[in-house]
Amino acid sequence: MSVFSELIRVRDRLGAAAAARMTEIGIDLIIAGLSERLAREVPQPVNGSVVVQRAKAHLEAAARRLADPACAHLSIGLLAYGCGFAGQAHFARRFKERHGAAPRAYRQAALVGVP
Repeated sequence: MSVFSELIRVRDRLGAAAAARMTEIGIDLIIAGLSERLAREVPQPVNGSVVVQRAKAHLEAAARRLADPACAHLSIGLLAYGCGFAGQAHFARRFKERHGAAPRAYRQAALVGVP
């Protein structure tokens, strides 16, 4: 919860766009935590679909952050970890399967023309 405590502490210094991004990231973290807990508590036949949905949500959050100029300073590894992946290599493979491009190439293409 230290991430949320820090956001509360600095909220007055954030602009509207940064506050909106931080809110979105916070919501992603809460959803990831709830998904993890649900995956452990649901019956096995349902578990597979919960895990798949959680993975899709993580990949979509990662794509949004890769395309966000405010997140351009984050390393791919840090971004992957923040989206619930245990390692950058696994993240890169899954991201490329889902989006057809490696995370670095996806980021570069998304940020072309962004000031």
